[in-house]
Amino acid sequence: MKKDTAIIYILIIIVVLAFTACKKNMEDCEPTTPGKPPVDSAATCRIEQISGRGDEDDYLIANFQYNGHNNPVSVKYVDNLDYSRFFKYDDKQRLIGYERTSNYADSTSFITWHKYVYVSDSLIVDSVFNYGTGWPGDRPTTYGSVNLIEYQLDNKGRVVAKKDYKPDGTFTTQQYEYNLAGNQPSGYPPTYPYLLGVKNIRKTNKVWQFLDLNYSENPLAIETGAVNEQGYPTSWYLDAGVQPLLGFAPNGEPAYITYACKEINPGSK
Repeated sequence: MKKDTAIIYILIIIVVLAFTACKKNMEDCEPTTPGKPPVDSAATCRIEQISGRGDEDDYLIANFQYNGHNNPVSVKYVDNLDYSRFFKYDDKQRLIGYERTSNYADSTSFITWHKYVYVSDSLIVDSVFNYGTGWPGDRPTTYGSVNLIEYQLDNKGRVVAKKDYKPDGTFTTQQYEYNLAGNQPSGYPPTYPYLLGVKNIRKTNKVWQFLDLNYSENPLAIETGAVNEQGYPTSWYLDAGVQPLLGFAPNGEPAYITYACKEINPGSK
């Protein structure tokens, strides 16, 4: 166990040294980062609430809160604290921390804490701490275990490879590809087609895209119910084979999404 922990520490030190070099030239670290919501040509929407069945078959109501930059700072679940999530950002509004807690009244304790380091414009390193305390500090004060994940981004800011390190230093790699329509060609799962003309709910914020590793432009046809004027689903069918989102999981029933949408001038930024 001590040997495995030492290897993890060495990997963390390598990441920190790389990050120190990166900070000397922040322009090299800036371009593509989870956090800044995409700007639609006609309107921009953000998720305000989702209600439906969770992955433990209990009914959930999730309320979303945002900062002044329209980036999520919390997702709090009514009557089920185990799902609640908190987020924090650096002064450039890049996601640097993501916590799942079992008690949002005292979010210093966490189930998982993802600490993100931007090594370059195409590489993000995620230190995943499990069961500890210390949020929202720079790093946990206590934790049970930690593992490392590397994310490789393309020039559009999409994750195209995930490298998951094991305690012995070995790793597994998952590749992500996108077709000309901007969708993962295999879908989720590969047998279901996309519904063109409707927007993927995760497009409301790059944080949701990053956390789910899903940058597809469109949702699957099987998961999409009613759609609002801005093209986002307002009812979302969580059937078998549909990718979960923030604790809402497949169970054969729809989830309902409430948005806040702000009209902007076409072409504005």
